[in-house]
Amino acid sequence: MQKLSLIDETFDSNLTFEYRLSIQISLDGFSFSILDVLQDKVIYLFHQELFDSKPEFILKHLEAIYNNSGVLSCSFKNTQIILGNRDRTQLIPNSIFDNKMLEAYQNMAFAKESGQEQVVLQEQRLEQQILMDFPKILLNFLKEKHPKANITCEVSKWAHHISDMSSAALINFSPKCVSILLIEDNKLSSFNSYPYQFETDLLYFILGNIKNADASPERIILSGTVNKFSHVYHELKKFFRKVDIIERTSDVQYSYLLDKLPDSRFVDLFSTFEK
Repeated sequence: MQKLSLIDETFDSNLTFEYRLSIQISLDGFSFSILDVLQDKVIYLFHQELFDSKPEFILKHLEAIYNNSGVLSCSFKNTQIILGNRDRTQLIPNSIFDNKMLEAYQNMAFAKESGQEQVVLQEQRLEQQILMDFPKILLNFLKEKHPKANITCEVSKWAHHISDMSSAALINFSPKCVSILLIEDNKLSSFNSYPYQFETDLLYFILGNIKNADASPERIILSGTVNKFSHVYHELKKFFRKVDIIERTSDVQYSYLLDKLPDSRFVDLFSTFEK
């Protein structure tokens, strides 16, 4: 799925002040969706895969998307941006978090890179602080285009999915990375991300992560580029009794055009429309 554009016939560019805009960006893809508040219906979905690893090249792709899509320059009722940079994300428990230690946390977690801006978000459900590096030129571009937007991150959306479970693992798949969030005794026990090349590697990373964490999740929840035909889904069912693929929020309606999406990669995008 290199590019996807689904626009319901009820979309009206003159009514965007009654629409909510949700944007999701990572270093491998850019997506946005629109909710018509009056109809309480998702009426627009756009997705573009990004294959360049350098922020400068990703910025050129973003500029082209914005130049070619007049809708992104419209005024919306509100806008939310979900940032994703799994390789440079860490979680710090509130009980030990110290705002003066931000640089130290960063240096302990990954090698310092120029051109990165540290984003700090509080995840109240799991009593954690989320620290993430995100390319400064991309973040500045989005802030300039959407100065009033609320900014969150992928990990915060994932935590929301399993925050009320005593023991669970949420496993999110992207084309290049698998991320694993473990909950034990109603608390976050670990968060890790692994780059991969082949689907056959995924089971090794997942089972190894759960074993190393000495975890026994009662439920496995899959999200992202995965569906019930995926090899990893059927392999995980051999090891765990309850394996589910996350479903989009039922708080709103959806255009019929969105009924046959190939996987669950847009669930986080749609979850911003929850009531």
